Amino acid sequence: MLFGVAAVYDWCYGIDANRPSGEPEIFNENAKSIFRTRVMDLCGKLEIAIPDAQTGGAVTGHSCENSILRNMLGIGISFWDPDNAPDDQLYGKVMSLIAGKVKPARDFAYSAGMHYQGTDYGQGRHVGELWSAWLLSRMGHNGLFSEDMKDVLYWQLYARRPDGQMLRDGDIYTSNWVDPGQWWLYRDCFLLSTFLHEDGFLLDELMRQRDSALAIPGAPAEVPSCINEIGPVMELIMRDPNLDSMPHSGLPLSRYFPYPIGTMIARTGWDDHVDPQSDTAVVEMKVGCVKFNNHMHLDSGAFQIYYRGALAIDSGIYQGDENGDGRIDGETEGYGRVHDGNYYKQTIAHNCMLVYDPDEPVIWHSRRDNNGGQRWPNLGREPDDLEVIQTQGYTSGEVLAHAIGPDLQTPEFTHIKGDLTQAYSSKVSAYQRSFVFLNLGQSTVPAVLLVYDWMTTSDPGFDKYWLCHAMQEPVLSPDGKQFTINRSGVVGKYGSYSGKLVTSMILPEAERRIVEMVGGPGREFEGLGGVNYPTRPLESIQTEEP
Repeated sequence: MLFGVAAVYDWCYGIDANRPSGEPEIFNENAKSIFRTRVMDLCGKLEIAIPDAQTGGAVTGHSCENSILRNMLGIGISFWDPDNAPDDQLYGKVMSLIAGKVKPARDFAYSAGMHYQGTDYGQGRHVGELWSAWLLSRMGHNGLFSEDMKDVLYWQLYARRPDGQMLRDGDIYTSNWVDPGQWWLYRDCFLLSTFLHEDGFLLDELMRQRDSALAIPGAPAEVPSCINEIGPVMELIMRDPNLDSMPHSGLPLSRYFPYPIGTMIARTGWDDHVDPQSDTAVVEMKVGCVKFNNHMHLDSGAFQIYYRGALAIDSGIYQGDENGDGRIDGETEGYGRVHDGNYYKQTIAHNCMLVYDPDEPVIWHSRRDNNGGQRWPNLGREPDDLEVIQTQGYTSGEVLAHAIGPDLQTPEFTHIKGDLTQAYSSKVSAYQRSFVFLNLGQSTVPAVLLVYDWMTTSDPGFDKYWLCHAMQEPVLSPDGKQFTINRSGVVGKYGSYSGKLVTSMILPEAERRIVEMVGGPGREFEGLGGVNYPTRPLESIQTEEP
């Protein structure tokens, strides 16, 4: 509503001065005064109220979304009047927050070439950042954020799975809206970024999302979008008809997303429509250098593998039903609840290493169960600004090496190595994890992922756990040296999954390791102490969930 008011006020501001003689007044000074008074009163009562534009956090939280970066900025621009100083206060407060806190934090975070709040919340927050850049660029203030902003949505390009979904990073809510076999959509983000940055690769993805049926026989006429507020008028204003689309096939198959995230995505091909039988394998290998908390997870060192189905996955459900009645204490979201706080956001839900120190306290919003995971930076507090990030213990890892080659466009190998010691408490004295992805160039066994860990704990008696999560029960070989994950299941109208992951365990030696399968009814989301943290998809959710 605020954004709509801003547009009406701005476009109608001079309507009375230009009206023909004898025409009735429509938008006179009295109407303008009513607009300003009502809006300023409302802005003081919202969840993100005017004072927060000056004093609120600028890294995470709702103050980093459209409420400030689009709506109040838009109102502030529309109300700005050199002869009406009191109404200039809103614009001044918003710009004080953007210039003093938002810009420095974003310029730091954008260096990663992806958004620090993950697959879903990243685009939900980034759309507000794009709006502020758009609005100010139309006032002549180009380049609000650093040049790295233009690369942020490339995570979505590389993380796209052939079944239309995305690799999971952070809290995921898109699965509440989109059925299996449908393309996950972030249209507003791509529309804003495509034409703000004049990027043909982003336009290619935008057109794929804009034509939501994706030209697939039998596809639904309309696929819902999570964040889709831009209507035809705004689209016409933003669109540049002279920008040419560039197909994804022109991009390299592997991409490095550097500090402050530090992760790699390697692919064996590109897909332009939903195809669960595609030969494309997609793998992420994450170091995770800085934790921003909020919707990020404790997943430094995690990996994900997709091939004809999700094979090695991020586990857990963000928005679920813990009470069994479709509600969670009167809310439909699980943020901070039992499953979310003890499992979903914790290291145990990811393909990482656990180290169990029985005396380690775990605090995030409140005391949590100890499941051997990584530490919450600054006890899980959300950083207020860049200075807090850089000075109060939010560093969780360091990329020691990375390489793609020998051909950069179609590499045979993709490598990343990280020091993850800082991701854990003092229970870990030293820890490095190395990844090598090998593109074998064939459909039967398209790729190999090598994972090598070297860890020293402060107490040799601390148990160490190497995790690999799957949707379906793995099968252990008779000699105990391999386990196999098979993926099956129908994907909407487009066929079935048929992927397979065969994992060979090399180190430690067989006599020094114990292999245990944990899962099934009553053990779906089990912690180290045998406690299950149950949840299930809400009844309205039709999609698969790990």
